[in-house]
Amino acid sequence: MLVLFSGVSGSGKNTVINLIRKDFPDYKVLISTTTRPMRIEDNESEGHPYHFISDKKFKQMIKENKFFEWNKVHGDLLYGLTNEEIQLAKDSKNIILKDIDVEGHQTYLKKLADSGIDIYSVYLTLPPKILKKRLRERGESLENIKLRLSRSTFENKFQGDYDKVIKNFSSVETAKYLETKIQERLSQNDSNNVATP
Repeated sequence: MLVLFSGVSGSGKNTVINLIRKDFPDYKVLISTTTRPMRIEDNESEGHPYHFISDKKFKQMIKENKFFEWNKVHGDLLYGLTNEEIQLAKDSKNIILKDIDVEGHQTYLKKLADSGIDIYSVYLTLPPKILKKRLRERGESLENIKLRLSRSTFENKFQGDYDKVIKNFSSVETAKYLETKIQERLSQNDSNNVATP
């Protein structure tokens, strides 16, 4: 099963994913590639939570058709998932967790429609006042905060495309809730695969 997490910037996507993986360490993640700077203050490193590369290298990979999907967000920052990474979801029997922007979500649903992969998608959101506070605490510049809040208006229009929409006031509670939902979905899939002779 592939569990996709989208949501406005500052809604806690990666925090929720990390909390779920703490309780279920056998769950895997697909690691996106980005041109955005690494946040040392958030203990980010290569491969955690992204592969960090230069703008030049990213564009070269686009020319070489190395990406399953890619997009430009928050101005001129590039994010994408390589064909190599998506193969893990196709080959794996494990639960795969992935954070993805709203356009990427659309791409995943279209490209993986006939893959046989069960996709469960979650959208995290919060009121603008709380988002602004979280982004400030994260050390974002005033310009970046305005840019991300502006994009959140666009992103929120896609909420109806997701299996579940959650106001993430508490990442711990959200993670626990989603752990239950994932297990319920797995049980439902297992029962659908049981044949009665």
